[in-house]
Amino acid sequence: MKALIAVLLVAVGIAVAYSLYTKDAPVHPPADKSQNLPIWRQPLPAGTVPVPAEQVKLNVRIERRDQGDRHEVVFYINEEHGYLVDGIRLHFWYRFKDEDTGEWIDDINRVEHFVRDRLEFNETLVTSTTLRKPDYPGLGVDVMTTTTDDWGVAVVNFERAARKVE
Repeated sequence: MKALIAVLLVAVGIAVAYSLYTKDAPVHPPADKSQNLPIWRQPLPAGTVPVPAEQVKLNVRIERRDQGDRHEVVFYINEEHGYLVDGIRLHFWYRFKDEDTGEWIDDINRVEHFVRDRLEFNETLVTSTTLRKPDYPGLGVDVMTTTTDDWGVAVVNFERAARKVE
């Protein structure tokens, strides 16, 4: 019986000590789950409003370069009005000059590149992707030896855009 009372007193002491210890412990707010969402599903920054898609004018320039053993194409993306833009989808493709006419001919194969980063207000977003031979079956050209002039690029769409509230 004495052992049972001793165990009960120890348990009560531990419970009291725990409640006193946790009473002064800092309370942490629940984690913001929106940080786990893609950027275009997170709330817009404060002081901004959405912009209709037809008002957005995205420009993209492509550059072909090598970084050591890495063969890549680099995209420089900006928006004419300085809008913020999220989730930009690009298509890029190989193109070649017709030997007879000298005109550029676009290959029918398109490669999609989805830009998960945010194009911030009044900035140029620079992103890249690695060129891989399997992405270009049947071209009859070694894509690793191409130049900037050999590539075309276009914006397909984007997830959302915003402007600052005036």
